[in-house]
Amino acid sequence: MDIYSFVDYFIIIAGGYLIYLTIQMRRTGEIRQNGLLSKGIDLNKAPDPAGFIRVMTPWYFSFGTAIIVCGILSVYINRFGGPQVIAVASYMVMFVFVVVFAYISVKAQNKYLKR
Repeated sequence: MDIYSFVDYFIIIAGGYLIYLTIQMRRTGEIRQNGLLSKGIDLNKAPDPAGFIRVMTPWYFSFGTAIIVCGILSVYINRFGGPQVIAVASYMVMFVFVVVFAYISVKAQNKYLKR
């Protein structure tokens, strides 16, 4: 196993963990500070955590799924061969997902969790 495969497996696990945190957030109605939020957010003073959960659940789930798909695609290409340009393209798409997701997440945190 080379370093790229290790990173790909780590990416898949991170996507799965994000989906797990999303399901827990939706089920319990509690937001995990360490996995889903920026530092400096005080949930005890948050004006509308339920609104944040409602708005961000589909985004978290979609982002976790996209990460898993990109990771699986890259593992498949690295393990069984195939055009590396597809693996590189999947990383580029994942980078765009990360940037868009970070923007949406920070915007929602500012709207629903900060005073």
